[in-house]
Amino acid sequence: MPLRTVDIDSPYPPDEVCRRLSAIIRGEVWYLSPAAREAGDREGVFQGWIRDQAFKIERVIFYRNSFLPTVRGSVSAQDTGTRVQLRMTLHPFVAVFLACWFGGVTSVFIMTIWSGQQGLAIPVLFLLLMLGGGGALTALGFVPEAKKAERLLRRCCGAAEQGDEADER
Repeated sequence: MPLRTVDIDSPYPPDEVCRRLSAIIRGEVWYLSPAAREAGDREGVFQGWIRDQAFKIERVIFYRNSFLPTVRGSVSAQDTGTRVQLRMTLHPFVAVFLACWFGGVTSVFIMTIWSGQQGLAIPVLFLLLMLGGGGALTALGFVPEAKKAERLLRRCCGAAEQGDEADER
């Protein structure tokens, strides 16, 4: 399952980092109008909560993406400012669905191979494509969104963005 952990070092004190994070986090809502979603995506707005130097957020986006990372984080004081530790994962429902999907396809794949019948090349190829396609779909939905969330949170915390040189090439 996709997982991304990131440490962001900010020059600001923890209270200032929490204040800055609070400015881009709106409360959790079940429904956002399309206009509110589009405005949130343009402005780098997150929904969720922040309290006691910990937070759980998701980006507000104007499109559907079941693989949108859920970002859990904590803010802690360091000698030179603040460290924000991020852990990005899939929504628990999506993770359970994918575990069932991959588990089911893998078990059918194993049973197909063990049956030892002739002419199994097409079913085996189909099952391998289902596993590869599911993995690719998950990665393509999760990784770019995790990078966007990291970039927005780095900017919010006043940290230097890493990897900008590589992106510009």
